[in-house]
Amino acid sequence: MEEKKVTISGIIMNDSQKMLVCSQDNARKLLGWNDGTYNGLLSEKKLDLGDEISKTVTSDDIREQMQTILTEMGVIIYSLAVIGAIICIAALYVSVNMLISENRHNISINA
Repeated sequence: MEEKKVTISGIIMNDSQKMLVCSQDNARKLLGWNDGTYNGLLSEKKLDLGDEISKTVTSDDIREQMQTILTEMGVIIYSLAVIGAIICIAALYVSVNMLISENRHNISINA
């Protein structure tokens, strides 16, 4: 929970993430890393860096992660929809029952 001041060079916002961008030197100084150390590289074209990369994230990877999350949460979403429907039916029943009981003297059945 240290508080530090940094100079931000820009903000990148896309459909999957928001990033604050600063210079490499500022980031290394902020994190206490040695020169030549990188946490991540952002590129529009494929970089040939050999075995020095531990993970490459593409937009297809992000789409697949979101699909996995939505699939796993499907049961929860449907459960909440069923519970919500039951609550709505119960509230409607109570409201109609109160309306009828309050106005039972005014209701007449003509046969």
